[in-house]
Amino acid sequence: MPEADFKTVPDEALPLAVAAETYFTNEGYDVAIERRDLGFPFVPTLVCTRDHETLVVECATALDRKRVARWVSFCKSQPSDTRVAVVLSEAEANAAETTRFAIEERIGLYSAHDANLDELRQPVDLALNVDLPDLADYSPKVRRALAPCFRKIRRGEWRDGLNDVYLLVEDNARELLAERIQANQVVSLDRNGNPIAARSVRDMTMGQLGYAYSGIVTKNQQESLIAGTLTLINPTRVKLTHRRRNRQAEEAIRLAMGNHVHAATQCLEDILR
Repeated sequence: MPEADFKTVPDEALPLAVAAETYFTNEGYDVAIERRDLGFPFVPTLVCTRDHETLVVECATALDRKRVARWVSFCKSQPSDTRVAVVLSEAEANAAETTRFAIEERIGLYSAHDANLDELRQPVDLALNVDLPDLADYSPKVRRALAPCFRKIRRGEWRDGLNDVYLLVEDNARELLAERIQANQVVSLDRNGNPIAARSVRDMTMGQLGYAYSGIVTKNQQESLIAGTLTLINPTRVKLTHRRRNRQAEEAIRLAMGNHVHAATQCLEDILR
């Protein structure tokens, strides 16, 4: 992309803008130069879109903290996945104060050098409003299980992190039910009223597993909690697995995520105690 296509970028930042346009195009984004949208606090260097994600990119030789803070505020108010990244000169990007600011504001940080970019910090979905449970309040088993999932969510890979949370609940619930059926501790009936065998449990989908827990003849409190949790999270798990590119499904997943993470965490605490 020639430098002449940029109208609002200062001359000293033009090489950074050209490098950024090439970089994000190669990353699979549709890139718009200096797009003007209603509600934008400024005209950004680039607006990059990919699937449900919108990434606002500002290129400069020095970090403008007030400008970036305005963008962060804007992104937090949006209904869909919206992120901010800055592309800075190598020295500015690697400065300790810049790194601290990027961490605090949860923005992406890129260093430009020789017409190339290095990603120093991945941008995250600022519009996602989820307050994760404090794992310090839970047992060591739960902390070990969920810590990697929560790390993914915090660094912006929230869809994969949420899916990992769902898998943890499903796998642990499946193992527990199979063990109890095998040990003749519970009897679960299928839709025809026949007892479910332990070997059948291991091949069940989450939806089937939720029904199997609901079908336990005499459920205790823990089994009722697991049945309810599986029933709650399964429709969203299906959307996350099979309809991730659908906009309506994406909105439903985002809306349900906070409640589901808390419910799943409590369920795991009950299973792994």
